Amino acid sequence: MRQIERTVKPKVVLFDVGNTLLHVPEDPHLTSLRTVSCLDVLSLSDYKAGIEQAKREWYEAGGAPEREDLSETWVDRYKRALELAGFRGDVALTARRIEESFLVVGWEVYPEANDVLSELNRRSIRMGVVSNWTERLGVTLERAGLQKYFEVVVASGVVGYAKPHPEIYRFALKKLAVDPTETLFVGDSPELDIEGPAAVGIPSVLIDRERRFGNVGDRIESLNGLLDRLL
Repeated sequence: MRQIERTVKPKVVLFDVGNTLLHVPEDPHLTSLRTVSCLDVLSLSDYKAGIEQAKREWYEAGGAPEREDLSETWVDRYKRALELAGFRGDVALTARRIEESFLVVGWEVYPEANDVLSELNRRSIRMGVVSNWTERLGVTLERAGLQKYFEVVVASGVVGYAKPHPEIYRFALKKLAVDPTETLFVGDSPELDIEGPAAVGIPSVLIDRERRFGNVGDRIESLNGLLDRLL
């Protein structure tokens, strides 16, 4: 696994979101179904099976990767999943409500996140987010109380590139006007948050809360470990 060695103290820290800053205590599809339960009651297993089939159909029809995280793509998938699951209500309205809630509600901030981000801000370290997310990423961060820390928020559903495509990292670097060697990426996926940034010269730290990736050199078990890396 390629991981760029840091040679200078970072001026900017870029974060992944899911399982790095935020986590969901329950299946987000269950959260979505709860938001529309007044319209009809569906089996979670039937709905998830419908989502998986809708995704397969989208890929088989030649769905473009840059459209993967767009809201309209997911609305169409939700419509198809609801139909497959035998939903009896207004499919279009319900799919839109699910899209407005999915990846927005149900997320919880990791206990140490606010303190760590606040400390980085106190040290005048600039911060941003790069995540495979719909264009509602800013709404999710605002609801979580974290938006205020980030100078740049880059969602794949907005820029048209998903991690680990090099262009999504380059987009963030350009917005911040910073060199890759002056940047540090923090995330939980070896492929998306280590190898992806390395392809454009960005050093990284893997957050490995469950100690699954002993083969990764620079890793931490919580965001608190990041502060020691930046002394």
